[in-house]
Amino acid sequence: MAGVKSLSTRLVLAVATATLLVGCGGSDSDSDGSDPSSSSASADSSTETSAEPASGEEVSTDDFSFTAPEGWKDATGQNAAAGITPEAQYVEGDPQGFATNLNVVREPNGFEGSSEQYAEANIEAITSGGYESVEKQGTFGDFVVVSAAGNQNGTAFLLRQYYAARDGQGWVVTFTYPEGTSEADQTELAESVMQTWKWA
Repeated sequence: MAGVKSLSTRLVLAVATATLLVGCGGSDSDSDGSDPSSSSASADSSTETSAEPASGEEVSTDDFSFTAPEGWKDATGQNAAAGITPEAQYVEGDPQGFATNLNVVREPNGFEGSSEQYAEANIEAITSGGYESVEKQGTFGDFVVVSAAGNQNGTAFLLRQYYAARDGQGWVVTFTYPEGTSEADQTELAESVMQTWKWA
């Protein structure tokens, strides 16, 4: 599948870039052990989720738009590694230690296939890149949802990724959380943003 090898490097570095942006430090967040929630949708503007829509800054590019969580700050263009600059990047406004954040990465070589195929290719890529507990969580709108756990320079974190292949192009929306963030809280935050996602 096109772009899989380059994507593995790009994704690992993109997530690392987000982690470096917000700095190191642990979190004392409680984990309630809730089961992960997965939702499905038939269209961009119609999703089944209990999360309230995000109400922060409206983000718009030539390819997509979404609404960031309230109080989050635009960090797009502030970090780049090996030529990688996320299409959009937002970070929690007033973090205590590790800051929850999100970034949107475009696959540089394109991808000819379905969103499901794109997610499967990336599950293999991030697993071989050192991420653990990699698990497909279902679908949300056009996206296939995958969760995983990582560690960079001794800082453990969790991530929830939304994969889509559209018009020969692959897209990954990554939400990165402090270790200990419950599945329910991860899902609620991500779905609050992803229900506002629209393709241009």
